[in-house]
Amino acid sequence: MRALPAKEYSRITSALLVLGAALIFPLPVARESSLARTPPPLFKPAVPPPPAFPVLVGILTTANRIHWQLTGEPAIVTSLANGLHRPESLHYKWLAADFRTRHLAISQCTQFAQLVQAALGQQFVVILETDPPHLHVARRFAVSAADVSAPSGSQKAMRASAAD
Repeated sequence: MRALPAKEYSRITSALLVLGAALIFPLPVARESSLARTPPPLFKPAVPPPPAFPVLVGILTTANRIHWQLTGEPAIVTSLANGLHRPESLHYKWLAADFRTRHLAISQCTQFAQLVQAALGQQFVVILETDPPHLHVARRFAVSAADVSAPSGSQKAMRASAAD
């Protein structure tokens, strides 16, 4: 029996986590058409409009899509580069986001965190914080220049959707 490469092991582990979460906390059945129309996330008034960095866009769209599937409501972003964080926090590099969870039942919070972690993979850390209640999502490993450089024109589009 051969040992699995780390990358393959990580994929299998993530797939099992999603399968396990789906068995314990089944998602409500959603029509394909409703998923195609997932609204953009909502932003707390103090949250600055996000730049269109690929890592940040991935965090926002993935967490929002999962929140929409769980609750039928868009996710609420409570912190990006604003607020008080540790000096070395990835929030200040636009590589982390916090999402409101105080409106969710404990089982929904757990399911939200597990599904976001499984969808984003091991290169991200997902922490369910309790004081105040929120889901913290950040890039785990070192990033490349491509992760923090917005494609031309995308930043204006992201800012426009954030302002809506």
